[in-house]
This record gives sequence, structure tokens and C-alpha cells, in this order.
Amino acid sequence: TGDRPGHRLRGAQIDFSTLTGQDLLWGAEGVTVTDSVLSGDRIGWYSRGLKLVHCHISGADPFAFCTDLVLEDCVMETTGAAFEDSTVQATLRGAVSGVYNPRGGSVTAAAFPDAKFDAHRTPGTDCRLIPDDTPIR
Repeated sequence: TGDRPGHRLRGAQIDFSTLTGQDLLWGAEGVTVTDSVLSGDRIGWYSRGLKLVHCHISGADPFAFCTDLVLEDCVMETTGAAFEDSTVQATLRGAVSGVYNPRGGSVTAAAFPDAKFDAHRTPGTDCRLIPDDTPIR
């Protein structure tokens, strides 16, 4: 808990934890987080090879400028500007709001309210948003 928990963390495994604060996992590389709660603004910015499995994520502007981000069976709520200029493979439970200009990969979720692709998007990017109406378990 606090400012910048996990800042520049390398090659770590985090399980069954609650991480709160600003700039969580900023610049992390090769980190896997499972069965955890992450809450705060700017989660995972500039990370490389960050993987989250069965996590609950909330906060403003998560996962911007990430490379090889993976989210498996996660819930994202109260987010805005998610995945900006990031390469991502995500399978999410429920809807994810505020997807903004992801660079590549795919995001699967129930719905994408407020998804935005605009003139600030990096040229030549291709990220697919895939609707999935599977009920939340």
C-alpha cells in the first residue's frame, strides 16, 4: 500500500494479495499476479510482460503504454482510458469501460461502454474488441 508499490519490480510472482496505491507495478517486467485485488490510478504503466490472472482491478487509467500485457479471467471496474497505446491479450469477466486506443492484440469482455479510438491512436495499430456474453461466475 502507498505510492508506487511494485515500482520497477522484476521477475516476481504475487498471489492472494491486495495492492493499493498510485502507480502500482509501474515499469514492472516479467511479473505475474494471481487471485489478487489491485486498486489505484495508473496500474501497470510502462510494464513489459505483466500477467494478471483471476484479479479484480479498479482505478483510473490502468495499463497504459504496456508491452505484452496479459489479463486472464479478470474483472475491471470503474476504469477509464484503459490499455492506452498497449499491446494486450485480455479475457475479462463483465464489461470494461473506457478502453482507449490500445495498440495491438485483443480484449474480450461482455461489453465496451465508452470505448474510444481517435486521432491520437498510433498509426498502424490493430486491437480487436470481442464481445462475449458469458455470465459472470
